[in-house]
Amino acid sequence: MNSTQCSSSVHHHNPLCFNTTSYPFYYSSNIQLVDGVPDHLLTLAAPVIGYWVLSLLFHCLDISEWKWLDKYRIHESDEVKSKNLVTKSQVVWAVIFQQLVQTALGLAVLSEQSSHLVEHQRQLQRIATFIGSALLTLLGHETHPCVVARVAELSYWWGIPCLQFLGAMYVWHALFDFSYEC
Repeated sequence: MNSTQCSSSVHHHNPLCFNTTSYPFYYSSNIQLVDGVPDHLLTLAAPVIGYWVLSLLFHCLDISEWKWLDKYRIHESDEVKSKNLVTKSQVVWAVIFQQLVQTALGLAVLSEQSSHLVEHQRQLQRIATFIGSALLTLLGHETHPCVVARVAELSYWWGIPCLQFLGAMYVWHALFDFSYEC
């Protein structure tokens, strides 16, 4: 499949020009998601804040003596107490250590340079060219440009981010499984 040329005369008729790209709900065109907080720092702080907010919420529910919560317990309290071999302070220090490592790695990898410099239209066209060629090879005939455009958009906005997230989870999980074995 040849590279699509998007001149102003055919720009509105060719779906592979991506002139009316619809952005997913998670996309923001703002330079910073939260005013005054650089995105690379927000990216590092959000998981840590989320972890502690939810952990404290569940801890409060656990230590509350509300009887209506008992039916939702996986294990009885006495059973949990007999199986816990580490203290709460050991768990807190282990979590703080993991979050420090996570933040340090994040600071090493992330930069202050804005990711808003990405040219989504150009990236979508590059992916559409690849997908069009792959479909031509698999199916033996060219696929309608609207189908190629839709598959490219789904891949760009959903497929690639999901694979990146799953890959990061796998690496992170493997890293800490290895650290527990040592």
